[in-house]
Amino acid sequence: MSNTFTLSKGGSRNSHGFSIDLEGMNLERFKKNPVMLYNHDRERVIGCWTNLRIENNCLLADADIDLEDAVGKEVARKVEKGYLKGCSLGIYVKRMDEIDGDAVATESELLEASIVAVPSDADAVRLYDENNKPTTYEQVRLMYNFNNQPNMKQNIELTAATLQALSIEGEVTAEAVESAVSKKNTRIAELEAKIASMKEAKVVELIDKAVAEKKIGADEKETYLSLAKKDFDGVSKILSKMKGVTAIASQLEAKGAASKFEGKSWDELDREGLLASLKAEVPEKYAELYKQKFNI
Repeated sequence: MSNTFTLSKGGSRNSHGFSIDLEGMNLERFKKNPVMLYNHDRERVIGCWTNLRIENNCLLADADIDLEDAVGKEVARKVEKGYLKGCSLGIYVKRMDEIDGDAVATESELLEASIVAVPSDADAVRLYDENNKPTTYEQVRLMYNFNNQPNMKQNIELTAATLQALSIEGEVTAEAVESAVSKKNTRIAELEAKIASMKEAKVVELIDKAVAEKKIGADEKETYLSLAKKDFDGVSKILSKMKGVTAIASQLEAKGAASKFEGKSWDELDREGLLASLKAEVPEKYAELYKQKFNI
């Protein structure tokens, strides 16, 4: 099915309080992968957008909804009935300026477009950062100051707890907050990378041990590594219940080592000087003879 939607009206102020200059919106990456989401949920790709164009300062597109998808089929039904009419953009704001007292996203990039139930709510425009991760309008304002003055200071009132958390001392400006947040983000990224590395090492250790104990074959290692990365506890529990396979050569060697003690009493082994070897090689047999000898 195909229905034309108005994705955005140029110059129209959205629920965040700013407008979008469609002439400054980069559409190239989106055109290569024009995904249609439902309520900005990346796990719910319900179709794609076609015939993307700008007409009369409006960004228009035709909806090609996947009718073989359960959610898509239901959305298509509601669109056809006229129950769903709203759209919402997911954009990365590259530049924001103050024009005639209003905030305008003069440079942006379209990342996704969603069919939504209530287009005028707070999610009418979903904002993303340069790493394609959801962000807030407040963070965008901190990153892109107005009037082409990148060093313009803006007085901001923050709580004492926030100032302490951000380690800000002295005058609280947008520049100071941005710098503090950037440092925090860098530290968080470092810690996340460290945690990821530790988890990776833990997974490798678990699977290498299972291979060494002959619980799984070397040819199964990559499969178990992949599974353990997704569900470490589950794979660990499965492996703990597996019995390792002792190599035949090791079994024969152990059997041969034990044969020299067979049929001999404690005293005989003592005379032959084999008690120490017995204790080291077959501790169970040593304990049995010790009990018989000393009635313990």
